Amino acid sequence: MTGLKNVAISIFVFLNCIVISSAQDLTNSHKIFSTLSSKTRLTKKTDLLVNLTGIGDIQPFKYDYIEVESQWLNQYNKKANYGFGLNFISIREPNENSFKPYLKFSALYNWERRFWKFEYNQGIEFEYYIPKFNKFQHRLSYEFEVTTRKSITKLKLKPYSKFRVYYYGNGKYLPYYNDEGELLALKSPNDIHRWRWTTGVKFKTLMNLNISIAYLWNEEFNAGIFPNSNINIYNKNKTGIRYPYNSYGAFQVVIHKNLHFKRKKNQSNEEQHSM
Repeated sequence: MTGLKNVAISIFVFLNCIVISSAQDLTNSHKIFSTLSSKTRLTKKTDLLVNLTGIGDIQPFKYDYIEVESQWLNQYNKKANYGFGLNFISIREPNENSFKPYLKFSALYNWERRFWKFEYNQGIEFEYYIPKFNKFQHRLSYEFEVTTRKSITKLKLKPYSKFRVYYYGNGKYLPYYNDEGELLALKSPNDIHRWRWTTGVKFKTLMNLNISIAYLWNEEFNAGIFPNSNINIYNKNKTGIRYPYNSYGAFQVVIHKNLHFKRKKNQSNEEQHSM
């Protein structure tokens, strides 16, 4: 009964946290990120990860976005893995009650190192969206995470912190003008335009539910590495901003469960005889 109670509490927490964002960019107010996650071992070196994620404003309360993520992960060696993902995303259109579907394809590579009392996880990920967003169609990101290897209290809390930076590519064309109003370029704003910092704690409950609670800050900016690649720029008449920055803070809750399915001995024996 205690285990069932923990599952019920976890689902209740998620349903109360799954408030979602608006349009192609999230608003610049505080939000809640909520994820229900499960990982299933398919073979000795292969896992299937399935996530249900919602993101949204704390106030006002409304459902605008939801994402279902599936990732196939394969162990490359003891300290590294690679994988491929397919995500189904539904986003409410601006000022409308209809939702627009998106697909996201991804490829990733992760590796980890341990030193003293800490574990260092790094990863690179490529994402491709159909249809494209205003600022990008594909993104390339790098993430670095530090986690304590052992819990620091009797509650088995493990503090962690991670930083992620994003490169935007192949967004919708944006006109760039000089001070005299002359057109300099018409191109996609391809450049590094976002970083995200997350810090929080991880802990394990009964029934081996892994939970993390964190606060994150998401910041858009212009790195200026490439010419004519900025976002958040004036239009030709300087009466409005094209592709404004999207920066916000958020509280994050992740509930994860590793699933293990054992094959019955009788079933495996029958399969061997049939072969």
